[in-house]
Amino acid sequence: MTGLVQELIKTLPILLLFLLLKQTRPLLVVLGIFCGAGYGLYESGALTGAAYQAGAMKLISWGTFERTFSILFHITSGALYGWALRQSIPKLVWIYIALSALHTFTTYMIIFVQRKIIDLALYELLIAIIYLILLLIAYLLISGSRLLKSTPSRKH
Repeated sequence: MTGLVQELIKTLPILLLFLLLKQTRPLLVVLGIFCGAGYGLYESGALTGAAYQAGAMKLISWGTFERTFSILFHITSGALYGWALRQSIPKLVWIYIALSALHTFTTYMIIFVQRKIIDLALYELLIAIIYLILLLIAYLLISGSRLLKSTPSRKH
């Protein structure tokens, strides 16, 4: 459920800007990046800001490591939403479903740490690896679609 709500909150501004300002179509990936960055920074500040101020959380910690990759996830997913919206609404829906599922899965992976099935460091590293793989996929999708559109076709 968490992933569905958070991803919807992140997707709505991109979709609204697309519907209200048709000239934003070429900039949807950039708008997605900024919407994702804003959401990720806000979420991270809300979750860890008080802990930093109270001295309960050090700047160099697993919590900071996880928040850094969480921000990266939100930026990447925002870019994917912008890219998908440039393609079609059905593609946006599929990307939304996939990213919501991934977000929910990574959010609830902490249960394995709480049940002492995996160590906190391993959990944080797995999250980082998953989000880096998502970044690579996003890069390949976005740059691949650009290359296909900019490559002139040969006519014989």
